[in-house]
Amino acid sequence: MNVIDRNFYALAEEISGYGERELYYRIRIAYDLLPEGTRKSLADFFNKFGYWGKLDPANRIYEEIELKAQALYEHIADFTWVYERLNDYRSKKTLYAVLSNWFRYDFTTSAEAKENMFDDYFDLDLVKCSREEVIADLGAYTGDTVRAYMRNYGEDCYKRIYCYE
Repeated sequence: MNVIDRNFYALAEEISGYGERELYYRIRIAYDLLPEGTRKSLADFFNKFGYWGKLDPANRIYEEIELKAQALYEHIADFTWVYERLNDYRSKKTLYAVLSNWFRYDFTTSAEAKENMFDDYFDLDLVKCSREEVIADLGAYTGDTVRAYMRNYGEDCYKRIYCYE
């Protein structure tokens, strides 16, 4: 077992040892310990996009933290199941980094896990393509992801592309 495995299983065990309410309090403490600027940036981000709920400490709204606590409480066994089926340590460290960030606001491990060699989403070792590919971009916004796909794989590496916002 290497350090990534040890860290993941220690985190999963720690999370498994808490109830949903205790997870909420621990995540909340981690949030409260962040520098003011980081807390503001997080609140601005979550309130702008709303994917993970609102975060508005001035009005005592911590929905984003509540939803993360709920997801960790209800699905830590599922995350462990996924981890044990991943075949490469790049993916394993990425999953560990996401969960550590949810639980601890651990930005260091997230930064270590970020792949800089390839554009976002398009690791050429993991995502293959052919002329028969059908791509669905479900958060197309400005179309930048489709442009990145074409830049990485070429214009002859898809059958259809669907973009939705």
